Amino acid sequence: MSVLTVGAGEEYETIQAAVAAASNGDTIDVNAGTYEVSDLKISEDLTFVAVGGTVDIVPEPSTTKYNVAKGLFIIGTDTSAPNVTIEGFSFSGAKSTSSNGAGIRYQSGNLTLDDDSFSNNQDGILAPPFVDGTGTIDVNDCVFDHNGAGDGQSHNIYIGYISTFIMTNSISEDAVVGHEVKSRAENNIIENNQIIDGPTGTASYSIDLPEAGNDIIQGNTIEKGPDASSPIAIHVGGPMEPYANSNVVIQDNTFINNYGPSAQVVNNEFTSPVSVTDNTIENFSTIVNGIGTQSGNVNASGGTIAASTSTTPPGTAADTTNLSTMIGNQTVTLTKPDRIVIGGSGLLTVIEDATLETVYGGSGGVNVSGDGGQTVYTQAGSTNTKMSMDRRGVTRIDNAKRR
Repeated sequence: MSVLTVGAGEEYETIQAAVAAASNGDTIDVNAGTYEVSDLKISEDLTFVAVGGTVDIVPEPSTTKYNVAKGLFIIGTDTSAPNVTIEGFSFSGAKSTSSNGAGIRYQSGNLTLDDDSFSNNQDGILAPPFVDGTGTIDVNDCVFDHNGAGDGQSHNIYIGYISTFIMTNSISEDAVVGHEVKSRAENNIIENNQIIDGPTGTASYSIDLPEAGNDIIQGNTIEKGPDASSPIAIHVGGPMEPYANSNVVIQDNTFINNYGPSAQVVNNEFTSPVSVTDNTIENFSTIVNGIGTQSGNVNASGGTIAASTSTTPPGTAADTTNLSTMIGNQTVTLTKPDRIVIGGSGLLTVIEDATLETVYGGSGGVNVSGDGGQTVYTQAGSTNTKMSMDRRGVTRIDNAKRR
């Protein structure tokens, strides 16, 4: 194992040259400074260390506004699963035609990030693995801010179907319309972080766990800002089935509500309960929307919040319009909050003037319009027409396929 050095007057002038020369297990020391890198593929076990200050990674010049195909760094390939550690780097400015240009695009292996930062990318980290259920991403003492393409589908952190995601002692703030943290990993440990929207942030969910999993959310400060795109701090569920034996534990956190009276600590769409215990909860009118229990929680003044159990999922059967067996186009007009609409084989048109609807478009596609907020899921391959978004809701097209 060798140490390769990068910088003016060093063994290698570029990070690309050092990676090309490196062997499995090498360390690449990079002198502080700014380096232009786009779509650098890393397939060996390597450790990158910033020396003398931050290493700023920015895209190589482009003739268009798009400067990467996938990301600044690409970790792993379809034939390699490297162990990669990156310390003291900053990744910014990645943009692709897919609106998913990432500071780091993870594809396989085990990635450790320590004291790194990600800003003004379309995704801070985007991590769809080649093989579902494999690999780990361990994030410690990192900062993610102002990542997102503004489309609601790109995020500060977007973890795909890996085995384990760990986030500790880090900050995720001011995601642009997308989520502060989104993870489809089977196991999630999110501890001792600051996950905050701030006074002007437009992020949707603070934490999104679409397939639940075995999750510990502990010791964090989680704040919903006044301009957030959704009132929900932690969202569990979606159109996909949850992981078997999912267990979501939310404990010893501080939740701060600067959004307004409709803010929710947890919105759980699954039938498996969530547990919300021993948190400090400031000014939230709803602690658990959906199935779950809350106990041992206190308000901002230290007063005890009475324990409660919820056995009703968001949108009860009486509040569900199920058109899944219908043939031909269907139109539904909503006037009541917290409704669920399920489409069939024809085009589903939803006209609404409420908030927090969940619309599951069938194979015929979906067209949603109105003044409220919606969470919209569509089947893969279906066609979608006009979408709208309200400042107090969230509009999202999230195809029911792994992206």
